[in-house]
Order: sequence, then structure tokens, then C-alpha cells
Amino acid sequence: MPSTTPPEAAGDAPAEQPYDPFAFPDDLVAAQKELHETYAALHRFQKELDWSAAPHEGFTDTERWRNTTRPATDGWTPEQTAEYERLWSKLRELTAYVAGHKHWELCPKDKAVEARQALKHVPGAALDPAPVGALEAV
Repeated sequence: MPSTTPPEAAGDAPAEQPYDPFAFPDDLVAAQKELHETYAALHRFQKELDWSAAPHEGFTDTERWRNTTRPATDGWTPEQTAEYERLWSKLRELTAYVAGHKHWELCPKDKAVEARQALKHVPGAALDPAPVGALEAV
């Protein structure tokens, strides 16, 4: 009569699953989503800032192929500078974490680019699409 005991319980090791470069670990997916969110927060914040971090009298340049004008500015406040640096630091940290994750060590070289691109769009890592009309022209 055949045994009704599962193979694991009978002492047999479970069959190891082959490596799938598109089966991303939860911590990598979470880090990728946080990376997207941080980049979006930095982008939104930069739109609020003056064009120059330092005080500047402004300028108009009509001698180049494209006229450029910048108004005078008092520069960024210490709080704005600190927030900008915080966001950039967090962005660098998350980028290093995602790019250096142990998942990529096992990824075949011929699948690496495709897998890294897929990570950006996997459910849980991608940002929710913006509501219609929420995007501003750049």
C-alpha cells in the first residue's frame, strides 16, 4: 500500500525550484516602489524651488541660439536645502540597494536587462497611474 505521508515528512528534501529572474523577492519589489516614490517626491519638490540654490541677481542672455532669462532669486532656504539633500540621499541609497540586490547575482547575463526593466513595472513596484489631468506639461 502506498504511503500517504508527504515526501517532506518522509525525509525526502523538496524539489528545488529552478531560478526565475522574474520572480522578484518582496524586499526588492518594496525597495523598487520606494525608489519610484522617492524619485516622484524629488521631482515634485524641485518644481517648488527657485532656479538657483544660491542667491543670484538673475540674467538675460540673448546671445545664444536660445534666449534665456532667469529672475533674481534669494536662493533656497536652509529647510529647502536640507529636504533636497535628504531626498537625493535617500534616492542614492535606494538605487544602490536595488542595483546591488543579491537577486541579480543569480540572474543570467542574457536576462539581466530584461529582468531589471520588468522589475520597474511589476505589480507592487510600479507607481499607481496619475489621475487624468494630474500631470503637468514639463
